[in-house]
Amino acid sequence: IKDQAHLYMSALNISAANIYVYIENFSISHFSNALCLENLAFPLSNPVSIILLIKRSAFNNNSSPKSGAAIFINLKANRVFKILVQIQFCSLTNNTSQLHGGAIYVIFGYQNVGLTKNVLVAVKKSQFRNNIAGFSGGSAHFGTSIVSQFTECLFYYKNSIISTIQLKHIKGIFLYSRGTISVNATSFLFLFGLLAKYVSIVHVIPKEIQD
Repeated sequence: IKDQAHLYMSALNISAANIYVYIENFSISHFSNALCLENLAFPLSNPVSIILLIKRSAFNNNSSPKSGAAIFINLKANRVFKILVQIQFCSLTNNTSQLHGGAIYVIFGYQNVGLTKNVLVAVKKSQFRNNIAGFSGGSAHFGTSIVSQFTECLFYYKNSIISTIQLKHIKGIFLYSRGTISVNATSFLFLFGLLAKYVSIVHVIPKEIQD
């Protein structure tokens, strides 16, 4: 899918065990779960291979009554062969979710712990501005057994877009992870004033607590 100004059908419902999606030069705005990738009928015994590549695209002013206003990924499978999500040179701005992951929400159900290395979300040279969630991960929320990597990214947030009470209760204004997360050559810019000491920027749940 390339060179589109708007995406009118925003959901991708998976019915096959293997899928490859490539998106480039898209501008997607004013949707609920602008890009929705979820399986409705996977045979749980089948291995799954999914590759999602997103380049030079913009996700702006999307909203969701639940999670992942810009990119929502919720997949269930008993055996995972390979899941790769790459986001490069993208802009995600003013996306709002009432629950988790203001811009991005990625979770995989029915997982085996040993499959962690096969589930990767890699974000490079992308910008996240004023994305917010009601409970966790203002920019992104990642579930258990997911490896997420952020390289040369920019996160920016100004607290005037949300009330002081809400801000103090969000776990991870920028990022929230129940898996493994790495951040390299990435900037976090925020205007919190006196609230800075109360704010959780990146929130990671240690494995011993999860167990």
